[in-house]
Amino acid sequence: MYEESLSHYREAGDTRGIALTLGGLGTLYSDQGDYERAKQLYEEGLVIARKLGGPQLLGAFLNSLGHVSLLKGDPERAMALTEEAVTLLQEQGHRGGLEYALDNLGWAALLSGDHERAEVLHDQSLVLCKELGDRLIVSESLEGLACSAGIRGEGERAARLFGASEALREAIGYRQVFGEHALREPYLMAARTSIAGEVWETAWKEGREMTFEEAVSYALREDINI
Repeated sequence: MYEESLSHYREAGDTRGIALTLGGLGTLYSDQGDYERAKQLYEEGLVIARKLGGPQLLGAFLNSLGHVSLLKGDPERAMALTEEAVTLLQEQGHRGGLEYALDNLGWAALLSGDHERAEVLHDQSLVLCKELGDRLIVSESLEGLACSAGIRGEGERAARLFGASEALREAIGYRQVFGEHALREPYLMAARTSIAGEVWETAWKEGREMTFEEAVSYALREDINI
């Protein structure tokens, strides 16, 4: 369907239609694990978005290309792209998409070893997600904060956040692609082996039983009784 639409828009010279279709195709290939093809499509779309102008379309391509750069194991490029997206969206006053950019930038910082910045960015993403009601990005930022907690040696906190993130994804019917799962796996394994198995399982279950509001409050270290 996307390929036919792309041919149609190319023949018609509809540059915005081409860009939107390239974005859809890029997401399709990314979900299938073909990150190189997704990267190529997003890069073509980004060139068009820069020519067309407008923060929403440009921000979307910067975010998408940043995300696929993370999945390809290139956090430095992901950081450059998502920093541009964050700056663009903030300057233009566009909150839609900003939570995604903040989350991507948080993961880029985490994978680059800047753990303090990663935590700040994931906190910012959560605050905005709470305002916008974006539960998908909340699940990703919760997981980023779980990784940060594990790095600090807070095994029980990491377990609760990992559990809350998993339960939230299940509730909205989202299944991570392999590359997304692989990003967190080393941090998950390190945190899990840092405390006794029964302690981990108890904390994990507590996280899974949190409501959306409870999980966000706990992640932001607000005053909740746990």
